[in-house]
Amino acid sequence: MTTYEPLTIGGIFDRAVTLVVPRWKLLLPWAVALGVVNVVSELISAAGANVWAFGVAEPIALAGAVLAFNPTVAIVADFGGAYDVGSLLRLSLRRFWSALGLTLIYYLAVIAAVFVSFIPSSILRYHEAGLATAAFILGIGLAIAAVSFLTGYACIGYANVVLESLTPLAAIRAVKQRGKTTGSWRVLILGAALCALTLLPTFGVGAIPHQPPFLLLCKLALMFALLTPVYMYATAVETVAAIDYRNRSTGADLAHALNGRAPK
Repeated sequence: MTTYEPLTIGGIFDRAVTLVVPRWKLLLPWAVALGVVNVVSELISAAGANVWAFGVAEPIALAGAVLAFNPTVAIVADFGGAYDVGSLLRLSLRRFWSALGLTLIYYLAVIAAVFVSFIPSSILRYHEAGLATAAFILGIGLAIAAVSFLTGYACIGYANVVLESLTPLAAIRAVKQRGKTTGSWRVLILGAALCALTLLPTFGVGAIPHQPPFLLLCKLALMFALLTPVYMYATAVETVAAIDYRNRSTGADLAHALNGRAPK
C-alpha cells in the first residue's frame, strides 16, 4: 500500500522512481502494449501521410494510451488489489470512458488556452509594431504557463478518475478543492515539470522524418524504447501527486479513505 508523508515536488518524482522500479514486472505488459500501439499508430501515419491516416492513427494511439495508463495508476498506487492482466484490464475498461473524456477535455482546453494566450500579444503588436518581438515572447510565456497549469490539473485529475472512480469534471473539481489547501502553484510547477519530461522527447522523436526507411526505423525504435518508459514514469508521477494532494488536503491517506480497498 502506498502510504507516505506529504512530499515536495522533487520528492514526488523521487517517490515515483522507488515505486516503479520494484514493480517493473507488473508494469512491463502494459508498457509493451503501449509501445506496440504507438508504433502501429506511427506506421499508419507513415503509410498514409494524409489527414485520413492521421484520423485513424491518433484515435488508436489515444485509446491504447488510456488502456495502458489506467492499470499503471492502479499498480503504482498499490492498494493491494489483484494485479493479474485480466483484473487490471477489466479495471482499465471500467475507467476507460471517464479517463478518455478527461483526456479529450485536456486537449481541447490546451488548444483554447494557447489561442487565448496570444490575444494580448496580438493586440500589443497591432498597436505597437516595434514591440513585435516582445509581444511574441509574451504570448509564448502565457501559453507555457497556461499549458503547464492545465497539465498539472489534468494529470492529477486522471489519477483521481482511476483511483476514486470520479467523472472527469468531478476529478477536476477535486484537484481544485484540494489545491486550496496545498496551493495552486504546486499544480503549475508539477505541470511544467511533466511537460518538460514528456513533451521535449516527444517533439524530438516526432521531428524525425519518415523517409528514408532507416530514419523511420530509428524513429519507431525510439518511440518504443525511449518514449514508452517516459510516458509510464510520467503516469507514476501523476499517481503519486494525486495521492500526495489528498494527503495534504485531508490529512488522511487515500488508501485509508478507501478503507484499504483497491479501486474496482
